[in-house]
Amino acid sequence: MRRVTRGATALVVVIVVVGLCGACSSSSDDATPASSAPVAETSPGTVAAAAETTTSTPVAPATTPATTEAPTTDPPPTDAPAPTLPVTDEASEYPEQSPDVPYPTLEWPVGELPDGVDQRALDAAVATAFGADDAEARVRSLVVVKGGEIVYERYHPLDTPDQATSSFSVAKSFTSAIIGILIGDGRLELDAPAPVEEWQAAGDPRGEITLDDLLRMSSGLEWEEQYGPGSVVIEMLQAPHAADIPISQELVAEPGSEFEYSTGTTAILADIAADELGGGDALDAYVHARLLDPLGMTSTVLLEDGTGTWFGGLGADSTPRDFAKFGLLFLRDGVWDGERILPEGWVDASRSPSSTNASYGLQWWLNEDMGTYAALGLFGQQIIISAELDLVIVTTSTEGGDPATLSNAAFEQFASAG
Repeated sequence: MRRVTRGATALVVVIVVVGLCGACSSSSDDATPASSAPVAETSPGTVAAAAETTTSTPVAPATTPATTEAPTTDPPPTDAPAPTLPVTDEASEYPEQSPDVPYPTLEWPVGELPDGVDQRALDAAVATAFGADDAEARVRSLVVVKGGEIVYERYHPLDTPDQATSSFSVAKSFTSAIIGILIGDGRLELDAPAPVEEWQAAGDPRGEITLDDLLRMSSGLEWEEQYGPGSVVIEMLQAPHAADIPISQELVAEPGSEFEYSTGTTAILADIAADELGGGDALDAYVHARLLDPLGMTSTVLLEDGTGTWFGGLGADSTPRDFAKFGLLFLRDGVWDGERILPEGWVDASRSPSSTNASYGLQWWLNEDMGTYAALGLFGQQIIISAELDLVIVTTSTEGGDPATLSNAAFEQFASAG
């Protein structure tokens, strides 16, 4: 796994983000977001249930001293307390991988389209979404996994299967997975106050914010997920230590009472993970050892701030096939080739509706009507999961592409085939 820190390379990323501000603030077409940290809006008619549009986060100067603690990547001791998480009793909720189909740790198995799927209709939808061979505004890829096999895969002529694409806020679901693994290790507690040092002073109401509040975007912290000169999101992305900006925000609502989409909130979660593990390098090692390496996700690039800490709310750039591996992990209830990666009950918790927004779980977007949940990123990066259909749909797109229409067409084809 490669890392991008706030040296010359990362500054280029920030400059690109800043350059998008005008589009973010002026466009009202929420189906095609125009920024790099997305503010999501529900879109009930789509498979993903929500389209990312504009997103950002605030921070203040870093005050946490650097730690020299060694990275901790080993599994938890056997006496670690079990996390309190919902567990489903319905085995059918998580279709098992056929013993005849290998997990794609090293190479994806390729299968045939199911009977009833109209390939000509799919091809036509792809052709429309991809546009001209030299189109700048385009859907870049479509990967469909059924029964653990890639059964349909297409790339625009300007894009390749080995090209890692920007995750944007798809990274939020990755951060949630890491928090879940730490909870499974007994190192964090879902319903306990978030371990943020700056909130621990006597009488500070932010001390009541729980990890669950943060994961559900219901912290109550002041935030405006907009890009533009002087916005808190841009301030966060340019800060030496990104999480300082959202951590420093005032409480404007009771924790757990209101939904406020915030890339800064996810930066806090990533910072909590880094602090628990011993710093940015330790978090990087943990993400690698406990999530990416077991799945064979070799393309993933983490974007990090000046302290070497992953932004969390963006910057888990991967190839479409590796995004599909992440989706398959959740489709299989967090189990990969016989090894439990996510704690039991974490996928259930991730896709459980929040009291403040029924279309949002633990950093995942939910579509109850279609029975799907999704990791979504700016411009239409999507990992859509349907347990009922044993299906994962991945799209990547540039600004101005229309991945929602394409993913809906693909979903309808597989849903009609059963």
